[in-house]
Amino acid sequence: MAELFTSDDLDAFGMIVAGEDHRERGEQLVRIVDENLLSDPSDAGYALALAAEKFESAGDLERALELSERAVEESKRPGTLDPNGGLVQVGDYLWKLGRTEEAMAHFESLRPLLAVDSSVGHRLPDTMEELGLAELAVEWITEALPDAISRNPELSPHHASGTLLRVRARIREDLGLGPDRFDALAEKVGSPEPAEYSGSALLFWPRAEFERLVLLWPALSEEFGRTWDEHRAMVEREMQLGATEEPGPFAVLPGEVRELIDLAGPDEYAPDFIDDYEADLTDGRVEIAWPPGRNDACWCGSGAKYKKCCLPRSR
Repeated sequence: MAELFTSDDLDAFGMIVAGEDHRERGEQLVRIVDENLLSDPSDAGYALALAAEKFESAGDLERALELSERAVEESKRPGTLDPNGGLVQVGDYLWKLGRTEEAMAHFESLRPLLAVDSSVGHRLPDTMEELGLAELAVEWITEALPDAISRNPELSPHHASGTLLRVRARIREDLGLGPDRFDALAEKVGSPEPAEYSGSALLFWPRAEFERLVLLWPALSEEFGRTWDEHRAMVEREMQLGATEEPGPFAVLPGEVRELIDLAGPDEYAPDFIDDYEADLTDGRVEIAWPPGRNDACWCGSGAKYKKCCLPRSR
């Protein structure tokens, strides 16, 4: 009997592997779908979307577009968890092939989904930003927000309202724009339900905490990285290395400088107090599960998709 592939297997196919033959890996994913080798047939759209990404990496955008269009059709199967997930990918490839008018028409057709589908609310603005359409993405989000908020005034992070607020705030910050009333509202978006530490985890410093950390203790930049980008890359590489050696589960544990100050005082650095702090973190600490889905928000808190943010930092 032929081996069947699960969604976890597909996640592994999607990970970046140094030196891999992207075209060969893409063809393998297509064969898995065509030969009915999926344990859950509703994963076909996901498998084809991953194959499209592999062909994009191989420089074959025409094949990537073809597969992304197939992925959209397959995602119409009953039981598909993210039926609209591949729609943005089609527009992305149309744009990159120089078919910009078609791409814009396609993106326009997705605008009504911004207020009701958190997946599209995350992927469409993120893709538009990558294509140089950041200002337009902010405009579209702003127009969609009143409808999204009316549907979910609690601003759940799992609902389009919370997603749009967070994505909009991030893009506006990247554009160098000052905060406005929606940015203030984004700070009120709740966090997903936390879980307690239950496996292998690694200390991670969110951006504001990292900047304060190296300001107070410059010597710690040798251990945690000289910049926040370097710090995130170090954490991602260590997590991926750990995943090859242990069964998991895995998580990152966000640190807080105020706790370090309470533990060690701000005036001097003793190498062992970081070890003590990390040991304390694993005692009932809230964790951030790793890895997130490739198209989910990145674990680092940037608001970007994992596959466009920290996943590539492992290279």
